[in-house]
Amino acid sequence: MIGNIASKRINWIDNGKAIAVLLVGLGHYNCSGTLAKIIYTFHIPLFLFLSGITLKEDMSWKVFIKKRVKSLLLPYIFYSLLLELFRELITYKLDFVKHIDIVHTLKCIFINWRGTYSPYYWYIPALFITEILIFFIIKNVRKVNYKLIIWLAMIGLQFLKSQIIGVYLLPWDIDIILEMGQYILLGNIIWRHYRHYFNKYILESKFITIFIFIIGNVTLGLINSKVDLYFGEVGNYFIYIVSAYMGIVMICKLSYKINNSILSYIGRNSLYFYILQEFTFVFATKILPFMSSPIIVLRYISMIGVNFIGEAMVYIILKCKDKVKLLEKSTKMRR
Repeated sequence: MIGNIASKRINWIDNGKAIAVLLVGLGHYNCSGTLAKIIYTFHIPLFLFLSGITLKEDMSWKVFIKKRVKSLLLPYIFYSLLLELFRELITYKLDFVKHIDIVHTLKCIFINWRGTYSPYYWYIPALFITEILIFFIIKNVRKVNYKLIIWLAMIGLQFLKSQIIGVYLLPWDIDIILEMGQYILLGNIIWRHYRHYFNKYILESKFITIFIFIIGNVTLGLINSKVDLYFGEVGNYFIYIVSAYMGIVMICKLSYKINNSILSYIGRNSLYFYILQEFTFVFATKILPFMSSPIIVLRYISMIGVNFIGEAMVYIILKCKDKVKLLEKSTKMRR
């Protein structure tokens, strides 16, 4: 019974990450209007919250940095360069070499200043820097009360920033580290210290239904102005925070009820789905004219269709990659 519960917990986390990355993909496909307002209230906070659940402090700094560089920074650099090459190839075809601005591309990757030198995958270095901060906190602060105080301080400082300074973009997403960090930290706190209560009173509760949080998230999302963490825009900060956490709980409960191997697989490989869906987006916007159709219904259908095809292609590519790895492993064992 315990094994089944543990397995289900892992599956729902993977399911949640899958839903988050699929929503990010839908948002990237030029999703606008009411649907975009709702999605943007919680899709990035959701992924950050789940990242906090899986963040572990039982390793040295050296091991942690090495793992994060390998899993985040190296893919970020490699796929950013590859995407720029792909974008120019799709746009200019055989003349693409003449149009590649390698200096500007490297500035975008390494200076990473949203709005000035905007990288394609701004979220990855932002996650890298934020996880370093949260790892430092959970590594050095053991008492849960102190962690909660730090979490509240993060929210308070970010609120003051939004009121006094407003939107002020900085290199390597330093301006939104506290905003991103509070979701990761709370996810970690809940999973490390209040997991039993979270499972019993949130995930497994029949009284607290998904519909309560759907209504709450949608209502607050529509009341608030559009949220976009890329530009540091959150509208009314109190409404934003409440709607974000309602969205997080909503998807967590939904993920807990789902048992789907494909969704779990997407969640386990969410970073690569996030990275590779951008290639599909570039291809679709350059090749398919109906992606920018003035007819709203056609545009929405095309966005969802292309998003689905793109995710399916990424799924097939990763599955083939896994098959090749298994084949290589079995070949080595035979030798």
